[in-house]
Amino acid sequence: MEVITALKDNIHILKRILKSLYPFRKYSVLIILLMLFSAGISFALPIVNKYLVDSGLLKNNLRIVIQLSILSLILVIFDQIIRLLETKLIAYINNLYIYKWTSLSMRKMMKLRMHYFNDNNFTEIINNNRMDIGNIARITDESFALRILSIFKIIGGFIGLLVIDYRLSVLVLIVIPVRYVMTCYFTRLKKEVHQQYMEQSREYSRWYGDRMAGIKEIKLAGIDNIIMQQFTRLQRDIIKTDIRAQIIDNLNSVTESIFFKVITTLIYVVSALMIIKGTFTVGGLFAFFTYSMNVMVPISSFINIKYDFTKILLSARRLFAFLDMECEKNKSDSIRMSKESVSEEIEFKNVSYSYDNNKVALDNVSFNVKKGEKVGIVGMNGSGKTTLLNILLRLCEADGGQVYLDGVDIKDIHIKDLRKAIPVVNQDIYLFNASVKENIALFSDLSDERILELVNLGGIQDFIDKLPAKINTKLGAGGIKLSGGERQRIALVRAFARSSKIIVLDEATSSLDLKYEKWINNVLVNKFRENTIVLVTHRPYILNKLDKIILIDKGRILDIGKHKELLLRNCIYSDIMKQAQ
Repeated sequence: MEVITALKDNIHILKRILKSLYPFRKYSVLIILLMLFSAGISFALPIVNKYLVDSGLLKNNLRIVIQLSILSLILVIFDQIIRLLETKLIAYINNLYIYKWTSLSMRKMMKLRMHYFNDNNFTEIINNNRMDIGNIARITDESFALRILSIFKIIGGFIGLLVIDYRLSVLVLIVIPVRYVMTCYFTRLKKEVHQQYMEQSREYSRWYGDRMAGIKEIKLAGIDNIIMQQFTRLQRDIIKTDIRAQIIDNLNSVTESIFFKVITTLIYVVSALMIIKGTFTVGGLFAFFTYSMNVMVPISSFINIKYDFTKILLSARRLFAFLDMECEKNKSDSIRMSKESVSEEIEFKNVSYSYDNNKVALDNVSFNVKKGEKVGIVGMNGSGKTTLLNILLRLCEADGGQVYLDGVDIKDIHIKDLRKAIPVVNQDIYLFNASVKENIALFSDLSDERILELVNLGGIQDFIDKLPAKINTKLGAGGIKLSGGERQRIALVRAFARSSKIIVLDEATSSLDLKYEKWINNVLVNKFRENTIVLVTHRPYILNKLDKIILIDKGRILDIGKHKELLLRNCIYSDIMKQAQ
């Protein structure tokens, strides 16, 4: 039963791979036609050489030798020209095929839910996709095309063998069943080893991405020796598996070579006996030997498709599983809206959310934020503050309840429009390895005048002037060339650049000094007094100026009120403020 299920699964995957080749059908037909011409030349050459030996060399006929040698040369030249055309077309298809899968993978990553990236680091994702796409793309490379060509060569070779001597053909026919059994055995071994290799490579990629992300902590803790020990252990396992895979590959090649040598030895011995008896010719021997190679080598190559398909099917199964993962979805009739049309009202109504391990993050949460209000969200670590924002932006979906934006359920709003309407500045800032200008504009076409206006609004002109190339200075991966406070200031300006009526700040001023914090707070209150602003913060100076504060603890709303009111009536809030000072 398991065998049948596995077979059906392999057939389904194979159909999906073949379907992916459909856009290249015209080029594929052209390649097959070129292969037919090449196979025809492969069939003709041994016949030409047979007559060249028997009727030319052995009979001392120089004219026939010259004529047939020239014909043989012309055929070889044509064959090589055809091969060049084949190579060009195959390379074109192969590169477009790789691009197709790479593009699909990239699009998929843009649409996957955030929890996937929380469970898998980018090094692991990229390495898995690169390995899988590389293996699948082997179906369009030159070696695979040559195996398709082998079908035509086998047909031509069999015809040639029968024409030369049908009795000797029996020796060649022995190759097929024996070689098939041998290949099936090595294929099974290869599948087991490659599955192990894929899992070990995935584990190493996960480990590598995690350790490189924490390289600063590794240096500060002085644990590089421990990390290298882990590296050595993981690499040792990969190397052992790779060596085993290479040994299996080599055993397959060695047994193939030995088997072919046995067959060719028998052909020489039997042919020699026939030549001595006068029932066979030397030219016929050369022609028969060429045809036998045109059969044996291609048959082995064709049978080895199953051997090589082990990698292709395993990688295709993993890549298709990745491409079939659940994505962020819009309803078919989702509402399109511009950020200018949003009137800035937010309402959470009986919202609940639990993580995969059934840990409750939000429990029946309800509150509203009116147009133009400046609202703070306060709570201890793990209380559900960030989860609230993630649900608002649909980075995760609530298990129950509704969230409304201007009275419209956010599930009915197109995800891109929702997120464009609500710029967010997080505590963990990520700046791209691009210029200050590109990071502020997020690669959009903002004018220099608008950029300058935003720079002045955000008060970052002072440190930008100190940068080597000013606004065009590249900031390094993650903005590594800047301090934490400078990164947050650019992130704030980036949010202002969105010109949205709602702004969400998640501990967005945690790295700012007191002077700049007060300055930016005044900007938010005065310059953006008509905007709705939601802040996750524990800074008393900011909280004191907000319209209301939502106190959340263990996923529940404990209290809502102004800063001074909560200080007087809520001991949990009072304790949080004491810890924040």
